Amino acid sequence: MPEQHAAGKNQFVPVLLTVLFSALALMVSSSVPGLIYLSASGEETFKTADLVSYYGKNLFFFLQLLPFAFTLITLLLCVRFVHREKPLSMITSAGFFRWKRALLSFFIWLLVLFVFLLFELLQENQLRWNYSSSFWPLLAFSLVLVTLQTAFEEIFFRGYLFKYAFPSANTWLPILLTSLLFGLMHLGNPEIGLLGKIVLVYYFGTGIFLALMAVLDRGLELSLGFHAANNLFATLILTNNWQVFQTDALFKDYSAPSVSPEIWLNLLVLFPLLLFLYAKIFRWDFGLIFAKFAKNTKR
Repeated sequence: MPEQHAAGKNQFVPVLLTVLFSALALMVSSSVPGLIYLSASGEETFKTADLVSYYGKNLFFFLQLLPFAFTLITLLLCVRFVHREKPLSMITSAGFFRWKRALLSFFIWLLVLFVFLLFELLQENQLRWNYSSSFWPLLAFSLVLVTLQTAFEEIFFRGYLFKYAFPSANTWLPILLTSLLFGLMHLGNPEIGLLGKIVLVYYFGTGIFLALMAVLDRGLELSLGFHAANNLFATLILTNNWQVFQTDALFKDYSAPSVSPEIWLNLLVLFPLLLFLYAKIFRWDFGLIFAKFAKNTKR
């Protein structure tokens, strides 16, 4: 787990400032596309479809992702100059970024997603080939910006909040609270309105899975790899008409919105199997999740 700050050090003001600066960076940068549209069109309100039509699908998606890059930079700068600590300390306790772990997690989950896709293609369904020339610019900027978007979410929820907001709590408190916050962050996604609050259970469960990997591996490399693979697949390989990011992915699902059995397979089978696999590979000590969080960060 990322290293803990010095014992007894008052972190309330730095945490408050960092969260406020990060929230401000996200809100201001996210509002720019809408403000530009309102100014150019003379309209008083807009819907997402209006912005997609005005900017084009690729440019609008680019503008959706860009705020996460700005906010990630803001967060890292706050850690460096407000907390006066090294940003890497939020990401890993190893002293260096463990690329092999991140790449292993990335490709394992990507393989799982391609297996799901192959299974879908072998059945009669509404999955259709959706390739167009706009895929290539989408690929170019998504590899950078989707990675930064997922990096912000992992570093903020399972790096920054773990490290600074819960200095002496039992490990399960930050695991549960950050997972709850991670789920609530997706509350405005269109799939929640279409499929119901049950989708929040999936986000909450995924948050717990990612947090457990972070705690047991004392770093975010595995969760960063998983999250990047998941979001890049949804961006570049398979999309639909109702998810939060609308892209020209290679395949498009035209079926009606529904809660897929895949989410329960993930939560109840695949995520526990991945934890078991990584535990064997990296010789995890599961006692960490029952200890005080401050002790988990010691190497």
